[in-house]
Amino acid sequence: MSDVTQSKEDSEKESKKKIRGFAGIIWNSLSPLNNSQYFKNKYGTFKANVLLISFDDKYAAFIKIKDGNVDIEAIKYDKKDPHSIKNMIKQLKPNGLLMTDTETFFNIAAGKISNFKLLMMVLTRKIRGIKIMMTFSRFFSIAAHEIKKR
Repeated sequence: MSDVTQSKEDSEKESKKKIRGFAGIIWNSLSPLNNSQYFKNKYGTFKANVLLISFDDKYAAFIKIKDGNVDIEAIKYDKKDPHSIKNMIKQLKPNGLLMTDTETFFNIAAGKISNFKLLMMVLTRKIRGIKIMMTFSRFFSIAAHEIKKR
C-alpha cells in the first residue's frame, strides 16, 4: 500500500474517532465553532487548554482552542480516586478548569447559576483560570447560534 493511501486512511480513522461520555456531549455542543466564520474572526487569536471534569462520568473533556479551531479529547480517569484527578490536572496543565457534575455544568453554560455559587466554586478551586473560563463560556452561545443559522 502506498504512503499516500495509508496516510489518507489514518486521517479518516482520526476524524471518525469516537469521543465518549461527557466529552462527547461537549464536542456535539462546540463542534459548530470549527465552521463558524464569526468565531474565527472574533476568537482566532484566542489560545487555551480547558479541562472539564464531570463527576458523573468517567471521561473528562480536554478542549484545545487554537487558531479559531476547537479540538476535544476524551480522557478516561478513575472518578473514585482523587489522586487520578490530581494527576490528570498536573499532567495536562490546563489554563482553565471546571470540576462539577453534569447538571451544574449545563446550568453554568446556560447562565442559570447564581454569582454566589460561582464564587464558591472559585474559592473551593472547582473553577480555575477564571478569565479563560469566562471567555470559554461564551463559546456555547456562539455554537448554539451557529446551529440555529443552519
